[in-house]
Amino acid sequence: MRPVHVLNVFTDANDQAGNPLGIIGDVTGITEARMQPIATELGFSETVFIDWRQGGVPSIRIFTPGNELPFAGHPLVGAAWYLNEMGPGAAGVNARSGYVEFGFEQGLTWITAPSSVAVVADAPDADQICADQGWDKPVAAHAVLMPRRYLLVDMGDASAIDSLEAKAGAMPIGPGEAMVYPYARSGNELRSRAFVHAMGIPEDPATGSAATAYATIRRQEGEGFGDIWIRQGPRDSISEIRLIWDEDVIKLGGRVVKDRTVEI
Repeated sequence: MRPVHVLNVFTDANDQAGNPLGIIGDVTGITEARMQPIATELGFSETVFIDWRQGGVPSIRIFTPGNELPFAGHPLVGAAWYLNEMGPGAAGVNARSGYVEFGFEQGLTWITAPSSVAVVADAPDADQICADQGWDKPVAAHAVLMPRRYLLVDMGDASAIDSLEAKAGAMPIGPGEAMVYPYARSGNELRSRAFVHAMGIPEDPATGSAATAYATIRRQEGEGFGDIWIRQGPRDSISEIRLIWDEDVIKLGGRVVKDRTVEI
């Protein structure tokens, strides 16, 4: 049997909510072909596998129940916490998207996103997707390729985010799709949801990669610096992500707590 450490990442100030993450801290004896079936069996929104076999900087593989991701925020924040609170310590990891640096300050665990992780694209289908869901027409919409497509739709009013429901059959689920991310911003607070049917997850509780996508959009729109809190999820379980960006870097921070250990 092998332990899987289960963390809650991006919890609120009372260590509630957050996004569960499975961590396998030693891949010795696990073949690459077994990683996806293990992640599917565990059923967390993401499971990570940490590989120390090359020495020096550890490598990380990130899997949803349906596929592998080159970059994802909550698994990397969770891995940073795990390696430095429960493991031997590490200043960063090599992900499929590139080297990811860790940081620890203000009671939060931080990662710095690789600079080339996101590309903004047009979103000509956004109005129709929202209409098919029964949502209001968005104030603005952008697609961000990471490399799968994140469709970010600005609903304009934070109160509208709470009541949104997603119809799985009307969601874009092609192989290049990632999620639909409705949001509304007021000052330094962003209220959001993430519907991830394309990757086998009806709703993701806390999505660091979508936060990275949002920061990429804001930079392109001329907002060269930002420091905001993202409050994501249904109204009865709101996770919290700190997002800071400037012209050079995008950083994600959040609280992490150990939940339990299971075995596979």
